Amino acid sequence: MKKLQVLLCFTLVSAMLLMAFNPVQAAPGDVYPIHFSYSCTNNNPADVAGSLGQFSVDISDMTDAGGPKASFTFYNTGPYQSSITQVYFQDGVLFDIAQVINGTGTLYTQGGSPPNLPGGNGCIPPFRVTAGFLATPDSPTMWNGVNNIGEGEYVTILFNLYTGTSFADLIAGLESGAVRIGIHVQGYGSGGSESFVTGAGTAIKLDSFSASDSRGVVSLSWTTGTEIDNAGFNLYRSSSPDGQRVKVNSGLISAAAGSASGASYSAVDAPGYGTYFYWLEDVSTGGAATLHGPVNVTLAPAFRLPTYRPVLPGGS
Repeated sequence: MKKLQVLLCFTLVSAMLLMAFNPVQAAPGDVYPIHFSYSCTNNNPADVAGSLGQFSVDISDMTDAGGPKASFTFYNTGPYQSSITQVYFQDGVLFDIAQVINGTGTLYTQGGSPPNLPGGNGCIPPFRVTAGFLATPDSPTMWNGVNNIGEGEYVTILFNLYTGTSFADLIAGLESGAVRIGIHVQGYGSGGSESFVTGAGTAIKLDSFSASDSRGVVSLSWTTGTEIDNAGFNLYRSSSPDGQRVKVNSGLISAAAGSASGASYSAVDAPGYGTYFYWLEDVSTGGAATLHGPVNVTLAPAFRLPTYRPVLPGGS
């Protein structure tokens, strides 16, 4: 009996020690993906248009027994030559950087230079980096940044959130603009650089945008999920993804009134035969603009078989 009591006691103590040294960790929760589609700089419109939508960040709920946490994983997925060389954060519910996690081909550390997002004052509203909330790749900067040529290159920044806040509060801050993320992109073939941010210039949630051939003219259509302080839209056309864009509409296409639940829009363009690329720009009431696209369509002349009329004997 005593041996059984000792065994039970030993087992209980072992279990308690195991729990003490291995606290239960909450599994990662939701993932909130964002694409950077707004450039504060627009130094080279061809570079901006070519890489538009290529840069993204997945924001994951990493809350555990130690408190609320969130990770920000940056990607550069697309064909346009470029490298994410600095990442920046503008406060909100973010408390401090807990860890910088490098993937294959990247080597970032917290801090670095420049301490502010290049061209950040040109954002709408201006981008203000919270002191210390940045990460920079080691020299050579472009080599150790997140490049599009690598095999799934990425860098993850793990943040502690303020006590009493949640992942939902972080997402609400991102959607309202209280929390913003900026990236500085270099390594373009042109030798230039651009800065992109989240939470700026976005007046709508775009659900769809398409272009189709409609009897020799281009039929453009788009739908929104929500519109906040949206003044309207512009459409742009080019003959190549990185070519000079031409505005299609003569005046701003007015936003639908009372569009909290979204709206549907359409327009037509008659550029002639060929392949064309189209972008949609939404413009907020404050003047901020966000570019979406491109989508492409090919207009080809209709092919008709010649009409055959048999000639009857004695006829002409």
